[in-house]
Amino acid sequence: MEKVRAIILGPQCSGKTTLKRYLSSKYALPLVEEDEVFTDLNDGVYPADIEYKEKTLRPKLEEKVRQSDDIVFLTSYCSPVLLKELKLKGFKILQLVLDEGEFNRRNENRF
Repeated sequence: MEKVRAIILGPQCSGKTTLKRYLSSKYALPLVEEDEVFTDLNDGVYPADIEYKEKTLRPKLEEKVRQSDDIVFLTSYCSPVLLKELKLKGFKILQLVLDEGEFNRRNENRF
């Protein structure tokens, strides 16, 4: 199978996890979610400290994605500078869009 390099961006409740489940049931893709990487980088525990997550772990997460030559990375945020860099490296960039009404509907059903 051809290697795949993609970033899938989407806000909370946009369907990233649902899309990951669907893709993993149909294809053998290297699917990785942002929260999984943060948890792995933090010794198996999702970081509660937002400043630590953003200032210490995010640069490590970005480097992991930068170094990957076969990854579909699902995330809620990716800096514009990193997106440009990854696009030049051949990454496909996909953005999930969600209007406010649909966000509210999905967020109500989330918990």
